[in-house]
Amino acid sequence: SIELYNQGSIAGSSGIFAEHRSPESQVEQEGANTFFETSIGLIGRKDHFFYRIAGNRSSESIRNKSRQLVQSFSELPAPESSVAFGYQLLQDLNIKPADIRHQAVNVFQYDFARDFWFGKPDTTSLAEIFVHQSESEEDALQLLTQILEEHQYEYQIIRKTEDLALLQHNFLKSYFIVALQDSFIFGAD
Repeated sequence: SIELYNQGSIAGSSGIFAEHRSPESQVEQEGANTFFETSIGLIGRKDHFFYRIAGNRSSESIRNKSRQLVQSFSELPAPESSVAFGYQLLQDLNIKPADIRHQAVNVFQYDFARDFWFGKPDTTSLAEIFVHQSESEEDALQLLTQILEEHQYEYQIIRKTEDLALLQHNFLKSYFIVALQDSFIFGAD
């Protein structure tokens, strides 16, 4: 079976792709296609499209046909809409499309945090960088304030200025840095 979904945007396709991907997945990049093989097919995305291919058993012929379909998906028309700024910014930072994801809601497990882009600059590390664009500078400042208020329950503030905060987790000893510039919030976790 072949399932092809128009998610409407790169944010939609990368978000659903990230939900299907496990840490063990061997993600490959062929042109604009990002995908990984499963035991009976593969799962992937291209631009605003998300796709799943599944056979009825694990076999070489199903693997070959799945690879042929990836090639066919590469011929799908490019979306007319522009690329989301967060996705483009992370690519400009040399993060592979396979390591970029979008989280639409419940970012950092906070119901007020929405529409963040994440990228893994080093796939051997758990560290991720993130970026968000608010509607206005005031909205960005309010969101940053809320994030810092919530983080203080599990993190200790190491350094804080008007536009930047460095925190360390109380038990894990990991770091979280977040900064504000105009309507942008960005940082690393």
